[in-house]
Amino acid sequence: MSANSDLPTQKDLANEPPDVQAVVRGHKRIERNVTLLAALSFVVVAIGGIVEIAPLFWIDNTIEEVEGMRPYTPLEQAGRDIYVREGCYTCHSQMIRPFRDEVERFGHYSLAAESMYDHPFQWGSKRTGPDLARVGGRYSDEWHVQHLIDPRSVVPESVMPTYAFLAETPVKTADAAERLTALRRVGVPYSDESVANAVLDMRAQGDPEADSGDLATRYPKTQIRDFDGDPNRLTEMDALVAYLQMLGTLVDVNSAAAQQELAREKGR
Repeated sequence: MSANSDLPTQKDLANEPPDVQAVVRGHKRIERNVTLLAALSFVVVAIGGIVEIAPLFWIDNTIEEVEGMRPYTPLEQAGRDIYVREGCYTCHSQMIRPFRDEVERFGHYSLAAESMYDHPFQWGSKRTGPDLARVGGRYSDEWHVQHLIDPRSVVPESVMPTYAFLAETPVKTADAAERLTALRRVGVPYSDESVANAVLDMRAQGDPEADSGDLATRYPKTQIRDFDGDPNRLTEMDALVAYLQMLGTLVDVNSAAAQQELAREKGR
């Protein structure tokens, strides 16, 4: 071998079989030609990309569905939009990773199916505040309202800003049907009936005295009540608390995890 190069010299190759000499010459030609090396690298990357992406066109869903998962009600969806609008996701993730410290603190690790109707999803690991994937039912409506109005009154060390204005801001109901229609276009399975009754469903969920009709049939496990403590009006506080109280309550995570594990075992 040459002292100044890791590549074999003509003298080194002299005693090698012809096929080895041909391979070495080919490598040297590729490595010394930048254009050829770039073209061949592109071909290799393209083949790898096609192998990874092409199968996705022949499967119906990349997420294993679990029992209990449903689209958000119009009021929950409005609350989720407020959650995103106010940037709550920058401090509160909705993804419990399968680590002992996270599971013991926040609950069962998150399942992909629990975010299948999220646009955009709220996964992440950067947390200034606790993860909210399973916050539903952990606190009362009154606690959530007080926490949003004055965070430090219930969590003294909190650095969260106040959101008292939500209790004074009427939630937009007029565009409820348009919001569901837009989500249906990206794959959320809202029915024609759900879209047609969007406004009525939104109002009914926040008013226990109203006729809820088929709301509970269209959206199983729907929580129907006044969320913000003021039954005379439907506010953004109602919507946000309704969304928070739903998080992590739809799926029996223990049976769902077992169901997914069984499906994976069958697929092997």
